Amino acid sequence: MKFLDAQELRALYGQSGAAQLRLNQPLQHRQSGDVLSSAVGDGLDYWDSRPYQTGDDPRHMDWRLSARTGEPYQKRFLAERRPSIVVAVDRGRSMRFGTQVRIKAAQAHRVAALLAMAAVEQGWVVDHYHFDQGIEAAPRVDDRLGLTAHLAQLVIAPTLEQPSDLAHTLHHLASRIRPGTPLYVVSDFFALNTRAEARLAAIAAHCTVIAVRLFDPAELTLPQVAEIELNDGIAARAIETLPHDRARYAKAATSRMAQIEQTLTRAGCQVIAISTIDAALSAVPLPHGWGQ
Repeated sequence: MKFLDAQELRALYGQSGAAQLRLNQPLQHRQSGDVLSSAVGDGLDYWDSRPYQTGDDPRHMDWRLSARTGEPYQKRFLAERRPSIVVAVDRGRSMRFGTQVRIKAAQAHRVAALLAMAAVEQGWVVDHYHFDQGIEAAPRVDDRLGLTAHLAQLVIAPTLEQPSDLAHTLHHLASRIRPGTPLYVVSDFFALNTRAEARLAAIAAHCTVIAVRLFDPAELTLPQVAEIELNDGIAARAIETLPHDRARYAKAATSRMAQIEQTLTRAGCQVIAISTIDAALSAVPLPHGWGQ
């Protein structure tokens, strides 16, 4: 199964080139370090070490830490000034929902593809993660060749079987995000809880955090039909609905979505709501012109 086809990728590429910067003001107050310059270089000053990722330069291996822990680690340097973004995409079970055009997970991949295209066009680096109960890093994208490989992975539909642990994901990312680096979290945020809110607030204190909240129209308003069929790809279930059921559901769903947005805003995030039926993703702020 594919989430994206060649026609969609071409359309997204067109959007990535026509992006308008919408984060000027937030970045003026929070950017620091590598975001202030478009110069490219690793520098000489050691900052810290992180787990080795496929595609990392072996010349920067932290051999002492690797020997001590038994796991490969890579050195990072303070003077690495090439601007970057971090994109974390939810692949949890709740993302496997959609009623009309596409499921939420497919829309998440479209957002991730758009961000990667825009970043590479501007000479930025993309650190991409996907998460459910755990978190996994994709190879770093820093040129057109890497972008091609990255898009090839985003085209493929993943398995969506585990619930999401957003708090764990944010805890993992907090130690890996350089101050000033924009973080995009692409999710329905159904796993948002007090622990996750605290993690978001901590990151938002020194980074711009863009919460791209995905939803399907049926999550807000049930179709005006007497019976709804739910299918998870394995089994189908029919549910009878009456007008008062639909009204009660709409009220509860609207309240829940508003609560999610309020929590994200309180944590210091910029919230962007995207529906699964939206073809254009013009509402997503892109890294267009940052660091120039």
